[in-house]
Amino acid sequence: MTDDDVDCDLRQCQNMMQEAYARLPAFNPFSVDELRRVTAKVRAPWTEGGPTMKRIEEKHVGDYSTRIRIYYPEDSQILPALIYIHGGGWTIFSLDTHDRLMREYADRGRIAV
Repeated sequence: MTDDDVDCDLRQCQNMMQEAYARLPAFNPFSVDELRRVTAKVRAPWTEGGPTMKRIEEKHVGDYSTRIRIYYPEDSQILPALIYIHGGGWTIFSLDTHDRLMREYADRGRIAV
């Protein structure tokens, strides 16, 4: 794959992320808190706006501090569903960094996410 094969929207996204990271001060090694802060800042443009859901539920899994968020684009009792587990090693991303993306999946696919 060459640069010419990359979709222009994806290329624009990559450029925006590179520019956002380049504006940040250099730091190494990364602490988890600093990595989370930087990641949230860089991803901020992709968390705003997007479709409105009919209902969003936030729950805790078992006795753990793991939270899940369930997005319902409509009131149907039965919907196909997508279980999305984000990358980041359960460390740097969060429900909030992926909120809009999940709402987009739910809305465009007419599925629960």
